[in-house]
This record gives sequence, structure tokens and C-alpha cells, in this order.
Amino acid sequence: YVKEFSSLMLNVSNIAEEDKLYYFMSGLKGWAQLELRRQNVQSLSTAIAAADALADFNIGDDPAESSHSKSNRRKYKAKEWKKSGKDQAA
Repeated sequence: YVKEFSSLMLNVSNIAEEDKLYYFMSGLKGWAQLELRRQNVQSLSTAIAAADALADFNIGDDPAESSHSKSNRRKYKAKEWKKSGKDQAA
């Protein structure tokens, strides 16, 4: 997203820095927006640097979604394990 946004901004010259920051923040995933707000970023360059740093920690889906799917997989595996244990005992 950072690369795409940066290349688009090269083509636009008459947007205020404040608006660029707003548009950049609006395009981020919710968890990333919250983190950048927590860091109190005030400029586009700071926001881009912070978003780049965040990208290293979260490659893929939303962490909330992935934790739910991992939890569901664990529950399913536990049920299967219990079921297979009962079958073998009988």
C-alpha cells in the first residue's frame, strides 16, 4: 500500500500535506490506523515510515481474524482427537 500510495502522490502536486496524511491513513487497515494514531503521527513521512515498520510485523490477514481461525482449528482438532480416541478404545 505504501508504494502504491507514494507513486500516486508523485502524480498529484496540489494536495495539502494534511490532506495527503488523511488519505494515507484512510487507506490503511483499521488496526494500522489505530497504531499510527497511538503513535500520534503528524506528517505523511512519519506515517509512511511507521506503516512500513508495521508491515514487517503483519504480513497477511488481520490479526484478529487469524487468531479466530487458529482457535477454531484447535477446537476442531481437539474434537477430532477425542473422537478418534473413542473409536480406538471401543
